[in-house]
Amino acid sequence: ALLVVGGAWTATWFYAARTTETAIASWIDSEAKAGRDYSCGSRSTGGFPLRVEVSCTALQATVAMSDQSTLVVNAKSLRTAANILSPGTLVTNISGPVSVTSSSQSATFVGNWSLAQMTLHGQPASPSQVSVVLDNPEFYRLVQGTNEHVLAGSRLEFNATAIGASIINIAAHAVDMSIPEGGPITSRPFVADISATLHDVDNRTPQMFYARLRDWQSRGGRLDVAEVRIQQGDALAAGAGEIRLSDSGRVEGALRVSAAGLYQRLAQSYIRDGRSGARERERLAQSVLGGPKINTRSLGTPQSDQPADREAGPRGERQRQQLMPQEVGNLEIPIRFMDGAVFLGSTGLGKIPPLF
Repeated sequence: ALLVVGGAWTATWFYAARTTETAIASWIDSEAKAGRDYSCGSRSTGGFPLRVEVSCTALQATVAMSDQSTLVVNAKSLRTAANILSPGTLVTNISGPVSVTSSSQSATFVGNWSLAQMTLHGQPASPSQVSVVLDNPEFYRLVQGTNEHVLAGSRLEFNATAIGASIINIAAHAVDMSIPEGGPITSRPFVADISATLHDVDNRTPQMFYARLRDWQSRGGRLDVAEVRIQQGDALAAGAGEIRLSDSGRVEGALRVSAAGLYQRLAQSYIRDGRSGARERERLAQSVLGGPKINTRSLGTPQSDQPADREAGPRGERQRQQLMPQEVGNLEIPIRFMDGAVFLGSTGLGKIPPLF
């Protein structure tokens, strides 16, 4: 009886291994049609008896962003695992550092972390949910042999869930993030949360990134931002709005933002005219942020081979309300995007280049 059971389980494992490899091969083929090619220095399959693991070392991905622009991504290793008892879930761990080089730019971007895990539910070519978690992430740019720190923090989370055929719910959470070389204010840790919905998305046809953006824009696609929230000491900003793309690929739309603490005073300095606003910003930049400890909340805490998402419930919502301050502030800040230009009230903050 033991021999029969062992033989049956072994046959089941080999069947699951072939099914997993077939699904991954189908996904790679679909990605190649969209201009994204993947290769491994070496590849192996293991994980017997409870899991099927596909490992890839010296991973290289070539991503065609457009006909003139290509990204080359290099990673140390990648391991994808599927549990025999839950074949509809794939958990992928990526070992850093990971470098990204663009054919249109001279700089190379590098990312590293203690854990990078992606959990995928459904078929790889058309997943129903994707969750990504980065622990202790650090991103920097290499320019002529010099490291320029871009972003650092203790945790980054991202979750995308397909609702029907053309709607994707998006949630992102960042803990103790900072922009080390961005100045006295942004170099201090902050917590950020984003909740939004993408409308009129077509994931059925493999496309290059720029072509997908053009198609999304032509279909009348939009990004509904239900909430964007940033907390840094006693400084707090929260907003909502809608963002879309123009025919030329430039960002358009508006966000309605309320601010408190340092962010309120900073926004007022931009609204002012003349030198007084610049002097106020300089004074704020030199001040030390005070106030309560930054509150954090998480989309989920993954284990080594478990999904990174966690179902929300009434208890989680009550905890969220207790963690986040109830009053944001009385100052309403209109942030507008017009043909790529960003305005705070009537003051121009900069310009976003066209996305296609």
